Amino acid sequence: MSLAIDRIYISNEEEKQKDALSGHEGTAVIVSMKSGEKFHASFFSFDSLEGLRKRHFESGEFLHGAYFWSKRMVLVRDCTRSTIEKGVRNLIEAGELWEAFERL
Repeated sequence: MSLAIDRIYISNEEEKQKDALSGHEGTAVIVSMKSGEKFHASFFSFDSLEGLRKRHFESGEFLHGAYFWSKRMVLVRDCTRSTIEKGVRNLIEAGELWEAFERL
């Protein structure tokens, strides 16, 4: 398996969602490797989780914000391309990308 990254797709960049770009939402991340393999995870900033908890408290979801889960969740300082790329590269170097991401 090649460890070389071909492209990192970050959904909030294409969707241009105001909340997503300001860090209030998570973002889907797809890592395409030069080998053709693709991996997916959901990235959330620490701050965005508090915003989600407050919304869930109001909406009643997740027992009014008592808990939250997301399949293949990765927590980061912020959901900027720079932070996400650094995190992805570190996960690859540590041999943990395949644990944190789902193969597509």
